Amino acid sequence: MVKRIKTKKRKRKLNVVHCVPVSPHQCGMYETARELVVAERKLGINAHLYDPRPTERRVRGRKQIVNSQDVKCPKCENEFKAEVHAPIPTSVPAWTGDRGASICDLHFALTSDVIVSHSGLPDEDFKECKIPRIHVAHGRPNSSYRIERSGQTAIYDMYRKMADDPRWKYLITLWPGYGQYWELVFPRVKEFPSFVDLEKWCPAETKHDFGDLGGAINVVVTDIWRMDKDPFHVLNAFVLFEKKHPGAKIHFYGLDGDGRGRDTMINALKERGICGQVAPMVKNLEEVYRAADMMITPHTIATRTVREALACGLNVVAGLGNPFTPYTAYEEDLGAFAAAMSKSWLDWNTDKEACIKRNREMAEVSFDLQTTANKFIGLFEELTGRAA
Repeated sequence: MVKRIKTKKRKRKLNVVHCVPVSPHQCGMYETARELVVAERKLGINAHLYDPRPTERRVRGRKQIVNSQDVKCPKCENEFKAEVHAPIPTSVPAWTGDRGASICDLHFALTSDVIVSHSGLPDEDFKECKIPRIHVAHGRPNSSYRIERSGQTAIYDMYRKMADDPRWKYLITLWPGYGQYWELVFPRVKEFPSFVDLEKWCPAETKHDFGDLGGAINVVVTDIWRMDKDPFHVLNAFVLFEKKHPGAKIHFYGLDGDGRGRDTMINALKERGICGQVAPMVKNLEEVYRAADMMITPHTIATRTVREALACGLNVVAGLGNPFTPYTAYEEDLGAFAAAMSKSWLDWNTDKEACIKRNREMAEVSFDLQTTANKFIGLFEELTGRAA
């Protein structure tokens, strides 16, 4: 007689989908979502990315209107509407991967246990979906407000409508303190600490030379220029800094195609011979941080640029009140900000290794990915009634 051996049924993992346009090396929101997916998978969650943009097949033969204006025919003087069209952005193929994360299809997203939205969910696909939802508000409240005020995406209005939909359980901000703003329109807010992949962003030797445009002191600006806050003031503070430290150069990364006003200043820096590399989004930003002598930013919070730079060991000179760096000043006080830059350079030039060690330790304590991933998993368990 054959004795039957009882086998223990393997517990099914929680299926979690993070909804965000898949755009490697092009968007901080995407990189943050991807890092979170990778961390959750390491902790036992069956987490995937889902790209909410339409497939190529769905939009075949269609284009989007990117500009429209009334014009008058010079011959007949009749008025008509002139439209500028462009291809509709489409999703990446399902079940492909990106640096440890995989991209699932719509069926998996609609049958998962929890949906984590980073950029919103398209009604066309998710209108009838009853799965509990969490939204991560990646934008700063003032930035989101000003985007809506300018006639672009109605972010505040979207969050207000989410609050009335019982499927949306929580809104998450990765910047403690901003919950006080979001609670006005979405009362169920949780504040989680921001994070960065400390394995990718780390101190190391580099051969990066700023495209042969380096200076005696290399200052980098990597912030996105947004409506609520941009590098305008700190750029001008650099001019004062360079007068006391001849040979210093400033380098810009992550620039978009809208150069109005901004490019006039950059060209003026070039004419003075104090501007180095100027680039859009780059894939080797960690090499930039490792080669630089300081990063300057107006921000008082742990933006992604602050997290990345500190994790790579770089000195950061930031807006007054930023708790993650000893070098701060009010951004509109150009003299004070330039003085903070001088203090940073003095410390860096005196004991670079000590600065790198201090900055890296700050990042390890403040921006640990596993800590935040565990907080998300705690929410998943709460919403599903299941242990991960």
